[in-house]
Amino acid sequence: MKLGTDLKPLTIDYPDIEEMPKNLLNTDKKSEFKATHNKKPFLEQFSTEKHPHRIKHLHFQSGNINGKWATKLFLKKSPYRIVYSDENDPFLDDLIEQQPPRTKFPPNTSPSPIARSFREMGAKWVADRLFSSLEYMSFDEPRLYKVNPDLLIIPKTEANKIIDLTTQTDNEENQDPNNNHNGRLKEIEFDNACFIEVKAYHRNTIVGEKEVLQAFNYAVLGGKTMLLTTGTLGDLDTFEILNKNAHKHEKTKEGYDPKVFKKFVKSVDKKFKERIKKIDLRKGQDQYDTRGIYYSVKSKLKKMYKYTKDWPNKIDYSILSNPLDILEFLKSEESLGLVEPDAFLELLKSRNMQKEARLFKNVRTKFIEEIILNPTELYPK
Repeated sequence: MKLGTDLKPLTIDYPDIEEMPKNLLNTDKKSEFKATHNKKPFLEQFSTEKHPHRIKHLHFQSGNINGKWATKLFLKKSPYRIVYSDENDPFLDDLIEQQPPRTKFPPNTSPSPIARSFREMGAKWVADRLFSSLEYMSFDEPRLYKVNPDLLIIPKTEANKIIDLTTQTDNEENQDPNNNHNGRLKEIEFDNACFIEVKAYHRNTIVGEKEVLQAFNYAVLGGKTMLLTTGTLGDLDTFEILNKNAHKHEKTKEGYDPKVFKKFVKSVDKKFKERIKKIDLRKGQDQYDTRGIYYSVKSKLKKMYKYTKDWPNKIDYSILSNPLDILEFLKSEESLGLVEPDAFLELLKSRNMQKEARLFKNVRTKFIEEIILNPTELYPK
């Protein structure tokens, strides 16, 4: 494979959960909260918006506890959390400083873009911990030709190849002070490396052909790839349209037979439009996010057509539906594995990785509104 030489080890340093602001709703301080202001809705404004919008189901109220300022947070009109206003979460504060919101949020709450990023961060951290226990190293967003998978895991026994790769590149650049090739693509081969594509969705969101083909493209360009999602793997029956017409793909230089691919895209788009009809937007932000993901299916698949010129004529993959499947896939000759979330969770539990299993489950089940109100829901604990 041709791999970017600017490889970065995955590093996510979560804070000690015991040092985070406590939820006073679970203590006797709950009854001592005295409101000093009326409840107000959460407001947020994106760069594309002229005015702030309300975040459904979320409110806050300022007050004090024995003279100390505090904030009560509400989810669907019910108290969800009480925190002292002057106690900070430095981890969250750093993220907000990097992505400052256009509206002010109550203390120790997260703007929705950062809340979404907590899902991917949590899923990556869990994956890194699991594969580290299996004697792999994880690298964040490695570069293949024009694409960036989320993770690359490499057996620790092949660490010398990474050292040789970066050392060789540094030497070449030192010899020519005028070149600017930092982060160039270099040819390198690993025996048991694997790319991991992470789709950190709520469990109610379906992962389908769009996400699978993205991972399939990484497998073609780079090698063995695993698709790991916290959503739900949907049926992939429409791949039969491509696979039954595999013989037609051989006759075109641009890629797959364009008529066949167009039929495939139309069929997938129809399936997801039917799913859109069943989404109840009144439930909350995840429903809006899911709708956006489903709406993007058609355009994303169309953009993938340009890659088909490099693809084999058949879309092959394995569904990894139990823990043993995941472990065997890493050593197999197969190129694309789709991980069932329940199988991944069971693998974590079987290795007594309770903290990781709890976080993976929370990434799947916690709604965006819950993460906004209490980001520590997606911290390891």
